[in-house]
Amino acid sequence: GVFINKDKARQPWNLSVGVFLIQSTAYGRITTSAADVYTGNEDSFKIKTNYSAWFSSSKAFSSTGYGGALEVNFNQRLDASSAWGISVTDLGFVNFNNVLTQYSSNGTFNFKGVFIPEVSRLGETYYFQNQFDSITSPLVNEKRNLSGYLLVSPKTRVYLCKRFGSHYLQVSLNGYGVRAKSNFELRYFRFIKSSWLWGMSIGGLGNTYLNTDIQKVIANKWYLKAGLYHIEALVLPKMFGGLGGHAGISYSF
Repeated sequence: GVFINKDKARQPWNLSVGVFLIQSTAYGRITTSAADVYTGNEDSFKIKTNYSAWFSSSKAFSSTGYGGALEVNFNQRLDASSAWGISVTDLGFVNFNNVLTQYSSNGTFNFKGVFIPEVSRLGETYYFQNQFDSITSPLVNEKRNLSGYLLVSPKTRVYLCKRFGSHYLQVSLNGYGVRAKSNFELRYFRFIKSSWLWGMSIGGLGNTYLNTDIQKVIANKWYLKAGLYHIEALVLPKMFGGLGGHAGISYSF
């Protein structure tokens, strides 16, 4: 990526642009039409459907599910103790080769009961199943080993940061994609000694979470980063889901 630093400006600012290689191990997309209709009773019914569903799953580091993403970060100092910034991350796509399965339907289907030519056939294996399959198959057209791409939902953040001595408080508004609700985040962080930076974030509104992270200078321009997502899941996993995390090393030049 590219990093631009303007320290000598009246209000110093930084701009960074990075390009990343990413991989997704799962894909899911369902689209439906508002014209879906169901009418009928216990003996017969008519159903009109128009939908398309795409699914795929693969393992990490497999031969598919790769793509690229763009990240842009800008921040500017307002005065000696405050700054603001804006960032857009994960703006990109992922490509899937020969691993997608599609289910779709577009039409009107009438069900008028099951035909039984002889009572003796009621005991035949798969008799009813075969008849119902002939009715439901047009509703579930299946195609396998397809290819396609997935647009990744970018994360947008606008924040204001204020310093109080050795403590920092940051308020931000986060957006995920174009359809998800915005998320409000309150973040506190501080330097522990001179080489450790520890922080904690609380999210509310559209997405509730409690995260923590830490960074350490391990050598000249080398940084160690680690973090935990959804710490609240350790207390109530059934309510809040699973715990996540990240770790890595970065170099500044």
